[in-house]
Amino acid sequence: NVRDFHAAALAIPLLLAAIYFAESGRPWPFAASVLLTLMTREDAAIPVVGLGLWLMFSKRRWLWGVVTAAGALAVLLADTRWLMPYFRGAPYPHLGRYAHLGGSVPEIVATVLLHPFRVLAGVLTGQRVIYLGLLLAPLAFLPLLAPDVLLGLAPALLQNLLGQDKVLFDHRTQYQSFVLPFLF
Repeated sequence: NVRDFHAAALAIPLLLAAIYFAESGRPWPFAASVLLTLMTREDAAIPVVGLGLWLMFSKRRWLWGVVTAAGALAVLLADTRWLMPYFRGAPYPHLGRYAHLGGSVPEIVATVLLHPFRVLAGVLTGQRVIYLGLLLAPLAFLPLLAPDVLLGLAPALLQNLLGQDKVLFDHRTQYQSFVLPFLF
C-alpha cells in the first residue's frame, strides 16, 4: 500500500494458496494456483521454482517438486529469451540488473551455482543485511526456525539480493511479493 499497484501483488495469495493445496495434498487446485501465479508476471516463475524446491526437499514430494520447478524454469526461459523480446521488439530489459552475473538466465544460474563464494560476497553488503533484518524483524525472526521451508524462499530472495538495482532489496517495494508468502 506504500506505492502504486503492481501485478506481482497478486502472486501473494496465489502462492499462499499453492502452498496450502500442496500441504493438503490437492494436486488440481495446486496446479491451478501455480498456473495463475505464473500469469501474474514473467518473473513469477522464480518463486514457483522455489515452491518446487520446497516440495522436493521439505515435503519429499519429488514428482510434484520436479514438475513444478522444471515447468517454472521452462516458463522463465521462454518468457525472457523469446516471448518478451518478441513482443517488445528488444531484449528482455531486467536482466541488466544481473549483468555482473551473466547476460541470460542460464548464465546467471551457472554463475550462482559455480561461483557461490563470489556471489555470496556480493550479497553480504550492509544494505542487503539491513533489508533481511527488515523482512524478518516484524515476524520476530521466526521463519529462521524452519530452515527447510526457507529453501522455497531462496530463489525469490536471491532474485532480490543478487540484483544491482537498490529497489530490489528495499522492503517497501513490490519485489517482496514473491518473498512474503514463504516467510509466512
